[in-house]
Amino acid sequence: KTWNEGAVFRHRYPMATQDMVMSFLDQQVRSKLQVRPPEDGTAEAEAAEAEWAARWKTWMHPWRCGAPAASPTASCDGRPVRERLLLLSESPLVWAIPGFCSHEECARLIQLGARGLQPPPGWSPEWRGRQVAKTTVAGGASKEEEERLLATLRERVHSLLGSPGEGSLGLQLSFNAPEEEAGLTIGLHTDLNNGAESRWATVLLYLNTVPPHEGGATVFPAASAVTAAGTALEPPLKRPCSGAAEQSETAEGAAAEQSAAVVDASAARAAAEELSALGVTSTSDAVSFAVEEDGEVSVECGEGGGAAAVLTAAAQAAAASALTAAPRGSRRGVLSSHGPSGVGLCVHPSEGCAILFYSQSGGGGVDPLSWHGGAAAAGLGKWTVQCFATLPESVRGDEARTRTFLSAHRIGRDGDGG
Repeated sequence: KTWNEGAVFRHRYPMATQDMVMSFLDQQVRSKLQVRPPEDGTAEAEAAEAEWAARWKTWMHPWRCGAPAASPTASCDGRPVRERLLLLSESPLVWAIPGFCSHEECARLIQLGARGLQPPPGWSPEWRGRQVAKTTVAGGASKEEEERLLATLRERVHSLLGSPGEGSLGLQLSFNAPEEEAGLTIGLHTDLNNGAESRWATVLLYLNTVPPHEGGATVFPAASAVTAAGTALEPPLKRPCSGAAEQSETAEGAAAEQSAAVVDASAARAAAEELSALGVTSTSDAVSFAVEEDGEVSVECGEGGGAAAVLTAAAQAAAASALTAAPRGSRRGVLSSHGPSGVGLCVHPSEGCAILFYSQSGGGGVDPLSWHGGAAAAGLGKWTVQCFATLPESVRGDEARTRTFLSAHRIGRDGDGG
């Protein structure tokens, strides 16, 4: 591992300590490397395949049987979705919509995934990395009833965005397998990553409730605390988990580990802006890897590596703090928290609740504060549907038309477009 100790780096990111950068590099290595699977056709390969199939079956079993909601959720009361908006953050703009889907709709979506979702090829039981299975559900439903459910979901999302018939809407169903180790399931990113430059808004729907002490939060590391947040969590990090003692110790250990790496709001925002200015859309893009012939791995921060380390530290601190924060109540089923010193927004999965945020600013171009990631979930794991809205073909490439479209469709502080 190599740490860039140049004078420019230290001057630009005085809070990017060596421990912070080394922790970031270590996380990147863990997310990239997998245990080499056994050679096909061998007894070892057959045993590994059988073990993996059994593990996957164990994860899917409660969902195929229709796992109940973990806690009471807001009902889908039939009111227009824009009348149920709760502001969680002004910068970046993050809205919560409690009761976006009913318990029955969430259960049907989960069962749709539990029946057909398969893990990516190449996984092995020994792999301890982040395990996320995803599938596109744009037209993959096998029954007429499921097609109607997806059509209803699309219509609801378009109604929220105020863009019926404008631009495309991609739906992605994801399952985050339960994990013992705390951390980010997927590295921080903006939703313009992987070449998706035309995305302008994301609606993230939570299909099951994950209690705060089990993780699973969506983390916005560059967001600051606002008085208009949903339900705040009390920070002293001492609430015992309602499970095994080792889970409590893991949560407290994760929080303690991050306590020495607190990032203030200005540093987190400067890091997010630096990465966006460099055209970086994922923290993994700020790292370079090399594997030697003897199998030794070399990893080094590239351009933007210091900023990626700062932003990751802010996200990890917020996620770790939320693990042992004590809820003060529920604001229409929405539970959110902030990290140390009010830096970083965590939105906790609540069945049927959705959040809306924008990848592009009102003036066009990436919103540098829209960086986000998902924390690992324990318990039964986490189910979500990601709805990615893209700009209409008629405005792409035209800056003036793009600005007009974004200005008209972004929901502002008062709940209206513009």
